[in-house]
Amino acid sequence: MKNLLNKPKARVMRMELAVNPAGIDNNESQRRRLEDSLQSLSAQVRQIDKQLTLQVDTEVWMNFRNQINDLSSAKSSIKEVSFNKKHDKVEGAKQG
Repeated sequence: MKNLLNKPKARVMRMELAVNPAGIDNNESQRRRLEDSLQSLSAQVRQIDKQLTLQVDTEVWMNFRNQINDLSSAKSSIKEVSFNKKHDKVEGAKQG
């Protein structure tokens, strides 16, 4: 009698084990695919961030250099106008 009672339990346990690992394996593989997808997206976001940072840094540097050049040109123009005014005053004083 003990053998008959133990066999159905053993079969039920085996069926549960057969069902659970398949479910666990399926969930595990889905979880791994999700993790892989998230890691791939994370790598893409890091790459985009690097590219955007580089573009912004380059644009800021170029604008800074352009402003420095504009200021240098304005400074040169002011010096030239100032020199011409002084030169004209000296010439006017010599003539007068």
